[in-house]
Amino acid sequence: MDEEQVQHAQEEPPINQTPEVLKDLFGLVIYILQRYGWYLLIGLIVVLYFKDRVLQRLSRLTSSLQGETNTHRYDDETAVQRLEALEASRRRLQEQMDAQAARHAEEMKKKEEEKRAQKIEDWERHREGKGYRSKYRPPTETDGAAASGGSSTTAGAKKKKNVYRPADYNPLLGSGGGGACFRPERRGGGGGGGA
Repeated sequence: MDEEQVQHAQEEPPINQTPEVLKDLFGLVIYILQRYGWYLLIGLIVVLYFKDRVLQRLSRLTSSLQGETNTHRYDDETAVQRLEALEASRRRLQEQMDAQAARHAEEMKKKEEEKRAQKIEDWERHREGKGYRSKYRPPTETDGAAASGGSSTTAGAKKKKNVYRPADYNPLLGSGGGGACFRPERRGGGGGGGA
């Protein structure tokens, strides 16, 4: 019989059997489609819709970038012209800065001359016995208006009293209000005779 089975097996073609892995995978796909089919369908539609829009935007972007790169291609002459224009603008800015520095130096020199002249004048006054500087100020219009009873807010305003610290304030003694203040202990004589 063994020979019969061998001959019989040789005469019949072998039957293809599906591997277990493919059966399990097919079952899993069917399960997922049954459970989440509508979600997958809606997600697929959304992806296809946005894919078209994204591809359109990308094509527009790439075409605009290609257009820009074509316009920004320079030949040697254009590059030289740009460099010369840049150098000319730097030169103009440097000239402006130099002119401003020269004006500032002249102003500082004038101020120094005025200070020097003032010091010479003060020294001359001192030699003549008039003092270094005159303390007399001629009255101006605003001072005159304040003195005559007119209301002037700039020059005639009273000096504001310091409201943060009164004149009789002493942090060690306190200035009234509240009982907490520092009083140094009384110094007694040494020895303390007899009680």
